[in-house]
Amino acid sequence: MILGDKNRLAFVLEPLEPSWERRSGSDLGPWASLSLFVRHRCLTRLVEESTGEYKTSVPIPLMPLASWFVENIKAIAFEENHPLFPSDVFLHKSLARWNEAEPSAGWTTETWEDMRYEWYRRHFWMSGAGGSLIPDLAFVRADERLWISWSKPRFSGPRQFEFIEPADVESVYWEGAWHALSEFVAYVAGEARSRRLSHLAWAKEDNPLLKAIHCTAADFISFVAPQESDLLSRLEIDPARDPECSVAMQALRDLEITSETVNEATKMLSQLEKATLGLAATIKQLDVFRQLLMETNTGRPETDGYEAARRLRQELRLDGEPLETALLEQELQGLAKVIEENAESPRNHSAIGVRRDGNACVILLRHARTRHPWARRMELARALGHLLLDPWTKGNVLGAGSSQTNQGPRKRRSGAFAAELLLPKQGIHSFLKGRDPVEGSIFEDMMQHFGVGAKTAAYHLWNQEFLASEDDRDGLIEEYGARRLDG
Repeated sequence: MILGDKNRLAFVLEPLEPSWERRSGSDLGPWASLSLFVRHRCLTRLVEESTGEYKTSVPIPLMPLASWFVENIKAIAFEENHPLFPSDVFLHKSLARWNEAEPSAGWTTETWEDMRYEWYRRHFWMSGAGGSLIPDLAFVRADERLWISWSKPRFSGPRQFEFIEPADVESVYWEGAWHALSEFVAYVAGEARSRRLSHLAWAKEDNPLLKAIHCTAADFISFVAPQESDLLSRLEIDPARDPECSVAMQALRDLEITSETVNEATKMLSQLEKATLGLAATIKQLDVFRQLLMETNTGRPETDGYEAARRLRQELRLDGEPLETALLEQELQGLAKVIEENAESPRNHSAIGVRRDGNACVILLRHARTRHPWARRMELARALGHLLLDPWTKGNVLGAGSSQTNQGPRKRRSGAFAAELLLPKQGIHSFLKGRDPVEGSIFEDMMQHFGVGAKTAAYHLWNQEFLASEDDRDGLIEEYGARRLDG
């Protein structure tokens, strides 16, 4: 029995009945040999310790896993990051960093560890496996995809087998992933009802995940800014509203909300929400560009960003020459209303919002960092990348932000787009003419020629293999960033 699609996400089940007397709640539910496929990779491949035999499935009770999905699907779908410790989509790496991090200012070690465990419990399915020997998987939705990461689990006691798929992360479109997850949980619920098991309320539903995933603006705030209980009233957003219909809610995911930034962020988000209402002819032009550039979508953020920037430069009839600030502003203003506001805190840089039946708006905060011409150019180019490449929500809006702490595929894609738009690979070749960028004043001359900052230039040179080592990259950032040329 295949629930889902092996090319995306699939639960392959071979029902079985244990021979022992079953008494616990998990044992009473259905059992199966489970094979789990993500983009045609079998994550349940294992080798038995005693025989050396390879298998593709593992026998487990299904009720604990189905229960875990029901309890945590809302967090999987709407908690991209923990607000106090932002994570990227490879959740195992994020967990490792959090394990090594010292508590943030104002938090005790105990509270810090409790928050980390609760986040782990919401996203890592081993926390709800009820002792079953399963692969160590973690789930989070970001960029309208479900990102599934895994590593080899560590089991206590003697090992019967070892999962052999090396640690990695894959993503599948949310729609396909949702289909597989709901089918799996619905199957388990149906089997539970056929066994007349009534100890779990969700099992009485035909499609338990559909009810469990329902998220209000109040639920959403509890994930993205739980410390700001009055944020919705300040934004004048109904707590019962669907967060996927609000550009402010979507942009909020990427902003840093603290006592230092909350007033400026609230003002910016309220302005963004109102500015995207009403009709604008630019939306049609925006859709034309989006159709052109979305053809590059591979699900690999950096690759998609680079390729989209190259296509846009072709449309603008640019080869490898610098992109003039006036042309960059002209292109952005032709697609969105651009507002610049003064800010005291340097923590947040910009917010972007689009309503498909309304307007598009970019708000750029002017502070100590974004007043630098190269930093402002980077923020404008990054905003253009969000407008052209970010996916629509089911409520036909998109929203994003730029801050010192935001991470994830949207930031990586918009960053790659902006770097290639401002500092094209073709232009680097022409400028360097085979010279080593770490020699003499070549790096500084290149920054000035293309109008980019040290961090942008060094990372882009490294990603495009113009630098020999990470030490060269970091050395350039340290030397030229210290001269206030950081972008």
